[in-house]
Amino acid sequence: SGEVLESYNPLTEQLADLAWDGMYIWATSTYQHMIYQINVNGEVVQSFDLGDQNPNGITYGGNYLWYVDREPNYVIYQVQIDSGS
Repeated sequence: SGEVLESYNPLTEQLADLAWDGMYIWATSTYQHMIYQINVNGEVVQSFDLGDQNPNGITYGGNYLWYVDREPNYVIYQVQIDSGS
């Protein structure tokens, strides 16, 4: 009925999107050029530095994350989550 069950302080002011894989929250930060894996306690488990990529939208499917790199590239990437590659 819309009741807030949990809330977390954001890792950065620039989070762009979230995905859930059944165990972890995945978050993109466009301006930090990062993807974060976050446990249910709100703690970062691991993070991936994407260099000059600007991740925006993210989703989970199977054993993969899919994210969109914003301008100037506008490319969709598939990431194997057990390795970050």
